[in-house]
Amino acid sequence: MSFAEKHHKLNYLLELITKGKSGNAGFLAEKLNVSTRTVKNYIACLNEMGHKIGYCPICKKYLKKE
Repeated sequence: MSFAEKHHKLNYLLELITKGKSGNAGFLAEKLNVSTRTVKNYIACLNEMGHKIGYCPICKKYLKKE
């Protein structure tokens, strides 16, 4: 995967999470056409970049923490 493609997927993932349309890792994997493991790696990457993202087991989706 090229840098540009990964960058695009990270931005799209962040957009989905910010808008509250994220769902669980399986849902995001389908949206991004990657594995659930890759989604978790992307979320870890976004956290390293300073975005505070966590999973809400009650809502069953990823959320951006304030």
